[in-house]
Amino acid sequence: MTALTMNQLSSSMLSAAADETQNLTADITYLEEYSYAVASGGFADIFRAKLGGVDVAVKVIRTHSKDEEKMMSWSTKIKREMRVWSMMKHENILPFLGFCHFQGTSVMPPSSPVSICPVSPWMKNGSAPRFIDENPQVDRIELLLGIVNGLSYLHSQGVVHGDLKGENILITDKGTPVLADFGLATFDGTDFTLVSSSTGGGVKGTPRWMAPELLGEGDVASKVSRESDIWALGCIFLELIASMKPYAAYKNNLPVLSAIMRHRYPHESYSTSSRVVQKIQSMNSTLVEEVEPPPPAFSQYPGLWTLCFGCWSFEPTARPPCADVLDFLAEFRFAPLQPTPSNIPKLAEPREASDESTCIDRIDDLFGKWKNLTTSITYPEIPPGSLLSLGDIDLYKARYKKSWVAVRVTRGFRRPGIHKNALLKKIQKEMTLWSKLKHENTIPLLGFCLFSGHSISPVTLWTENGDAPNYIKNNPEICRINLLLGITNGLAYFHSRELIHGDLRGANILIAADGRPMLSGFNPMSNDANDNGSESTTSLAGLIGTPRWMAPEVVSDLSVSAKSDIWALGCVFLELIASVLPYANWNRDLRILGAIMQGVLPYQRPEPTSPRTDYGAAESSNTGPPDFEDYPGLWLVCIRCWASTPSARPQCQDIQGLLTWLKYVKGNEKYAPQTIITH
Repeated sequence: MTALTMNQLSSSMLSAAADETQNLTADITYLEEYSYAVASGGFADIFRAKLGGVDVAVKVIRTHSKDEEKMMSWSTKIKREMRVWSMMKHENILPFLGFCHFQGTSVMPPSSPVSICPVSPWMKNGSAPRFIDENPQVDRIELLLGIVNGLSYLHSQGVVHGDLKGENILITDKGTPVLADFGLATFDGTDFTLVSSSTGGGVKGTPRWMAPELLGEGDVASKVSRESDIWALGCIFLELIASMKPYAAYKNNLPVLSAIMRHRYPHESYSTSSRVVQKIQSMNSTLVEEVEPPPPAFSQYPGLWTLCFGCWSFEPTARPPCADVLDFLAEFRFAPLQPTPSNIPKLAEPREASDESTCIDRIDDLFGKWKNLTTSITYPEIPPGSLLSLGDIDLYKARYKKSWVAVRVTRGFRRPGIHKNALLKKIQKEMTLWSKLKHENTIPLLGFCLFSGHSISPVTLWTENGDAPNYIKNNPEICRINLLLGITNGLAYFHSRELIHGDLRGANILIAADGRPMLSGFNPMSNDANDNGSESTTSLAGLIGTPRWMAPEVVSDLSVSAKSDIWALGCVFLELIASVLPYANWNRDLRILGAIMQGVLPYQRPEPTSPRTDYGAAESSNTGPPDFEDYPGLWLVCIRCWASTPSARPQCQDIQGLLTWLKYVKGNEKYAPQTIITH
């Protein structure tokens, strides 16, 4: 069947999408025990509700923009997703029941006036990896057959899934696998991504399951294909047969992306010698002899490991279609060699049981040194600011005594399959570092609270002025040099305590009531390479920092330091002086990472593809965005901050000197401190 294009979904079809599906708003009820989201992904929260006495899942898209045009765009995309979903009818596809207008719960208001939410049956068995963990005797080949049948059906309808992974495969009460979240799918490469980051661009899909061709030049969404789904299918085999995530040797997503770009296979512990590469690249849909020894669990399924390598061919057209995979798996029905619980090795860390009491039991042990504000905090029924999202953190506005405070809820607590103990230790480390910071340009930690009964959440001051970029947008007359000086003073304080911020950017600089900038959102991973136990669907969570502000050495080898903070500081200057994002010509994280690795500087003028060698003239003539002309020497500071060699970048003290001069003197550039200009 020819893939459908977006043009074939006429405007009349789109506007009628909601009308053609059932509006369940009046029939949906939210019980007190379901007041909070029970699961969260990169752009949506899942609420458990009741429909006619039956449990259902309500998918609430997080849309926080006040821009009416953007809200209407998101609304249209949500309707498109519902339209696509409602057309898919198959036993291995999660059923679409209808939609509702999310009215909010006692503590969770609607995230936006749009709040058009798809409704589907509640799957109490959870995801496929969780189901296998809890039922190790399950027939895994039958699960895989169901998954491939569902994917084959989508492909036959011209639909590409685009985010196929274990967590997006749910298990019905009868043990049948159903594919979910293909609302991220495409018709003929048309992007259906519902929410894009204002700063990062977002990643379509999840890095560990992404095919290599998705990481090249161009829009990722335009590249997702049936073949990229097949690559992800091979990763699912690894997940469900060996209980092992793809690229399990890497703890976060940045080295995963690097490994994929370098054509490493998802089972990283096996070599990629030239012999193996040549043999795999020559593979087609016809199965060949195995070229690498499989993980032990695969020994029960002859030939399946070879099939995985066929799915992982670096030539997309060489990957087998679903029909060939189905034929191969069907053979096991006649001569099954099923593993038993005793011979299934645990190749990955065991997933922890979703016991919400774990957090409660460990409060005194891990968090006894800080104030527990749980009983002192109240949440308004409809917070004026609603719910804000910053990366993997949701911010709630609440009352503590007579002041507004921000409750920072880590979304991982609501994500199935996350190691809660690792998450608790990560938050404890963050709070330990945070409590050491006593400076007017760092945001103070007030304590913590137990959010929704089980999420340990740091509590800080609520800053009504918001972050630095929005503050400047709303107050264009303010003295920007004062802001830059305060930010640099705060960063200098970090470095004087031998701490690295690790995620310095405009959104992590909050503005106090008196206009003072305060550094927030520092990344404890920058001061300890331990994993935070979480994985994100549509963003590069797990990275050390945020792609647009990353120094080259962070991208290449995760080498974070005070000097990588300085690179990011130059990017912040670009943000706040010129109101230009770093790498503004790129709208996808993966393309930004590629540009950084190619030596492209954060500000491009005029072409986005110029290599670093083109910037010698820019440095010598001190060119930059026109806004920098009012600040002699400041553009050259940015250029020095972006030196490819970390040791060539200035220290905070040097930058403080120029900013202090700019604060009091307006004149010829030759009077600026020469240490910044010439070294």
